[in-house]
Amino acid sequence: MKVSYLLIVIIALISSVNASNDMFYNFTLQKFVEASTQTEVLFQFGQDSLFSLCFIGTANGENKIYFLKLDKLTTTVGDIQLYNYTAINNQNFPTVSNITVQAIYPTSSGCLVTTASNIITTIYDGANPIVNAQAYPQSYITEIPNQVLACSVGSFASYIAFTAIDGNNDVVLLLVDFSGSLALKRYLSFLSPSPVVFSTFDLTSFKLVITTADGTVRTISTDSFYTQNNPNLVQSELPSGYTTRNTFLGKSDRVFSCLQSTNGGWALETLGGNINPITFNNTNGPPYKFNRCLSGYFDYNQNQFIIMVNNNDNGNLDFLYLSPLNSEPTIAGSFPYTISIANPNTKTSIYYPAFGPSSYSPLVFVGISSSSQPNGIVSFSYSSLCPEDCNGFLSGTCVTQSASPYYVCDCNDYFSGETCASSLAYLSETIYYNVSFYDVTQTGGSRITLYGNPFSNTSDYLYQINDEICENIVFVDKESITCHIEYTQSIDPFGSVGWYTEFSTDGQSRSGDITNFWGITQITHIYQTNYLVFDTKYAVPLKYLEFSWAGNSLTCDIISNNTQYSCPLLPTQVSGTLIIHNNFTAKDIFNGELSVTPYISGYLPTTPIPTLSSTITIQGQYFSDLVPQHTSINVGGESLTYSTVAEGLVVVLPDGIKLDNSVSIYINGTKISNSIPLVYQTPQVDSNYTQGAVPNVFTISGVNFGYEESLVEISVTPSHHPLDIYSATVQTVEQSKIVFSIPDTAQYGELTVTVDDADSNKLEFALPPFISEISPLPNIDGSDIITIKGRYLFGTTISTSIGNGDDLDCSFSNGSNYQSFAYCQSIAGTGTFSINVACEVGNVIKSHQFESNFHAPTIDQVTPTSYKKGINTTFTITGSNFANVGLYVTINGENCTVTGNEFPESFLCNLIPQSDPTTVTNPVKISVTVDGIQGHNSIINYEKPCPDNCSNHGSCDLIAGKCTCEAEYTSDNCSQLKDTSSEDLSNSPFLTYSTFITLLSFVINIIF
Repeated sequence: MKVSYLLIVIIALISSVNASNDMFYNFTLQKFVEASTQTEVLFQFGQDSLFSLCFIGTANGENKIYFLKLDKLTTTVGDIQLYNYTAINNQNFPTVSNITVQAIYPTSSGCLVTTASNIITTIYDGANPIVNAQAYPQSYITEIPNQVLACSVGSFASYIAFTAIDGNNDVVLLLVDFSGSLALKRYLSFLSPSPVVFSTFDLTSFKLVITTADGTVRTISTDSFYTQNNPNLVQSELPSGYTTRNTFLGKSDRVFSCLQSTNGGWALETLGGNINPITFNNTNGPPYKFNRCLSGYFDYNQNQFIIMVNNNDNGNLDFLYLSPLNSEPTIAGSFPYTISIANPNTKTSIYYPAFGPSSYSPLVFVGISSSSQPNGIVSFSYSSLCPEDCNGFLSGTCVTQSASPYYVCDCNDYFSGETCASSLAYLSETIYYNVSFYDVTQTGGSRITLYGNPFSNTSDYLYQINDEICENIVFVDKESITCHIEYTQSIDPFGSVGWYTEFSTDGQSRSGDITNFWGITQITHIYQTNYLVFDTKYAVPLKYLEFSWAGNSLTCDIISNNTQYSCPLLPTQVSGTLIIHNNFTAKDIFNGELSVTPYISGYLPTTPIPTLSSTITIQGQYFSDLVPQHTSINVGGESLTYSTVAEGLVVVLPDGIKLDNSVSIYINGTKISNSIPLVYQTPQVDSNYTQGAVPNVFTISGVNFGYEESLVEISVTPSHHPLDIYSATVQTVEQSKIVFSIPDTAQYGELTVTVDDADSNKLEFALPPFISEISPLPNIDGSDIITIKGRYLFGTTISTSIGNGDDLDCSFSNGSNYQSFAYCQSIAGTGTFSINVACEVGNVIKSHQFESNFHAPTIDQVTPTSYKKGINTTFTITGSNFANVGLYVTINGENCTVTGNEFPESFLCNLIPQSDPTTVTNPVKISVTVDGIQGHNSIINYEKPCPDNCSNHGSCDLIAGKCTCEAEYTSDNCSQLKDTSSEDLSNSPFLTYSTFITLLSFVINIIF
C-alpha cells in the first residue's frame, strides 16, 4: 500500500448544513485550545508532514506558531489540547525585521516558518521551545505567500525548499541551506502570467506541479536539491475545447486536473491520459454544477478521489467523491457540509492524514478559519463503493472497471473472496502456544489455539501443523482460532514446528515455523511420602528424562492422566541435589537441593482408638534425623511431645476428637511430613434418654461423643415416613452426653448419632405422648367424632377403658407434632372413662393416660312448665344423653320418681311436692344424674299462692306469689281502699298555674 499525505487549503466561513449522505458520516468539529489556559485558538493556516502539523493561530489577539502530532487528530475526543506553541512577536524574535508569516512547515519536532525576511525554526523538545531565526541574503517579494515544499532540520543537513514569485514576475524554486551560514540557491525560474497555483509537493517522488493562468501545466521532478542542473521539466498545454485547468494533485507518475469546457461542463483529466466528463444528476433538482475545482485527494488505498469544488449555485464549498478510471465516472456524493470561501488561494487547506499502511484510515480533516463561526478542525470519514469496503485497505483495494460491476475488490496477497473477507493469517513466531504433548497425541487428540493475524471467520481455509491437519476450526477473533488436532505419527515435543495454510478456493498458501509451539515442561509442586511425586505442566514421555536425587538414580512412572511423575524411594534415601534432566534438549528441567522429610505410614494400635486420652505409636520412615528439641507431633493443630522407641514415635493423645483429626510431624513450627487421619472408635448410644423441661429438648448418653459440637450430627428416620429423615440441633456435647432439640414437626423413629462421619448404633427414639384435653365430651350413644389435643400424638396408638379396651380408629393432623391433634371415632357408654396413648418404637414404649367422662345429660324441655304444692304431677323431661344407669332426678331438691322412658331422648317422672313454695325462687332447678354425671336446667316454675287470695280484689301472679290490685284497692293482699281526700296538689295543672300567678304577683310588688 502507498502512503497518502496532506493537502493544504484554508477555509474561511461556515455557511449551512445540508441533508446527510450515506458516503460521509461521523461528522465532527473540534476546537483548538491552549492546554494551560483553555483559551480557544482561532485557526488561520498551516501545513502538515507525514506525522506532524504546524499552523498559525490566534489566541487573545496574538498570533502564534502551534505544533501538533497528527495522531492527536484521530485519537482526541472533544477539544484538541495544544501544548507546544510560540508567540510571534518582537520579544521572541528581536532580530526578525518582518514577522508576517508567509508559509509554515512541520519538522519532526517543531516548525519551520518563513517571512519575507527570515527563516525561523522552533523545536519543542523540552519545557521551553528552542527558537532560531536567520535572515535571507537577499529579499524576494512574492505575489502570493510562499509554499514550503520540504525541509530538514538536524545535525546532518538543514535546508528548506519552497516556491515563490520574485519581483521580475518569475516563478522560482528556491533551496535555502542553513546548516551553517544561510545560503540561498535558485533551482529554476521561468516567466509566467499570474496567478500561479502550486500543487502539494510529493515527497515520495519529489514532484511538483505548477499551473499558470493560461492553463499550462509544468511537472518538475526535483531529483537533486544541491545542484544547479536544469530540472527535468515536462510542460503540457491546455487541451483544446477547454478554458480552465485546475491542477490539484501531483502524485508519483500521475498528475490530475479539473478541466472546464467552453460550455461550462467539467471533466477529470489524468495528465497524458484520459479526460472523462464529470456527470452528476441531483434527484432533487437540476444537474449539479460547480465553477472551480479547488483541491483534491487521491486515495490510493480506495482508488478514489475526493475533490473540493466551489458550488455553482450558492458559492459554497462541496466535496465530491468519484473514480478517475471509469469511462463514465459517477460522483458518489456531495459532502453535506457546505462552506463559503472568500478569495481562495493556496492557504486554503484540506488535510488528509494517512499515517502508513498499518494505521491507514479513510478520514478527511479540514481546517476552518473564521472569527464569527466555529473555528478549528472539521473531520469526516468516508467509505468506498465496494462491498464492505473490501474489509479495509489491508485486505484489498476498491478498484473500478469499465463494465458493470464498476466497483470490485482487488484482494491483497493472502486475502480472498468478493469482499476480501477471507484471510490466511501468518502464525505468530513469538507467542508461546504451550501445547501439551500428551493432549495432542492421546486418542481423540485435543483442541489447541493458533495465534496470528488476521484470521477470518470463514470456512475456506485449512491449517496443518507438522503435516497434521488441524480440523474443526473455530474463529475466536482476528488474532486467534482454535482447532482440533490428533497426532498419529511419532513426534518429538521440542523445538519448532512447521505450519502450512491454504485457501480451498484459489489455492493461495503460506507457511512458516512456530518456535514456541510446545509447552516447556514445568515442575509446579514436589511432595514426598515413600514416593517422590512431581506435579507437572506439559509433561513429556519418560524416555526423554533422567531423575536423580543425592546421586541415586530414580526409576519413575508417569501417572494421573500424564500430569504427574512418581518415583518410589528407598528407605536409605538421604537429602541432596535433585536433578531432572531432559536428554533431548540437554537441559535440566529441575536442579536444586531437596531434603528428605519424615514419612508417616501408620500408627499402633491399628484398631480404632477411643476418644478418651490414649497412647499411640507413629510408624514410618526417615525418622532418624529428628531432634526432639525441635520436633513435635501435631494433632488437629495441637503440638504434642513424643518419645522414641524402636517401633516409632510414642505420643499421648488428648481427650476428644479434633476438627482436623490428622497427625503430622513439625519441625520448629513447620510441617515437614505427610499427614494421616486418626481413626476413632464409633460413638455408642445408651437406650435411656430423658426429656428436658424445655419443649422438644432431650438428653442422650453414651460414649465416644468427644467435645466438638461441629463434628456431631443427630438424625432421625421416622417410623411412618422413613424417607423424611430430619436432623436434630445439637446444643451441647460432652464425652458421654449430648443435649439436643428436635423440630416441632418431629416424629418418632430410629435416632443415629454421627461423630466425625462415624455413625453410632440405632436408638429407638419414642417421643413421650401427652393428652391435655378432648373435645367434645362423647355422647353416651357414641354418635360424635372426638378431637384429642396434646403433644407427640402423631402415629401413636390410642385406646380407652370402655369395653375391652380396643384401639380407637384415629387420624392425625399434619404439621406440628409438639402441639398436635388426633381425630378419633366416638365411644358409647356412661359415667367416667380413661384414654390411653402409647408411642412404641421397637422395645421402647412411651405412654400417657388421660381421665375423662361422657357428656352430662342435657335437659331441653319439661312439661308441664309449672306445678303446685301437694298436687301429684307427672313430668315429661326431654333432652339427650339420658340412660337408665344410675338415673336419679330431682326438682327443686325433691326426688321425682321415674315412671317411664324413651331413652335417650326423654323419660317420665312423678312428684307430689311438699316444700314450701314461698321459700323458692322461680324458675326452680331440675337435675338429672346418669351414672354419676349430672346435668341440670331451670325451666319450670313452682306455683306460689298470693296472700288471702288477693281478698278477691286483684289477680295473683303464681310465679312471683304477688297480687296485682284493682284500681281502688291497695296493700299486699288488696284488702284496703285507697284514700282520695288528700290528693297530691302537684299533680293538678290548675293549682300549678295559680301558684305560679300568686308568686309572680308577690315578686312584682316587692320590686315596685
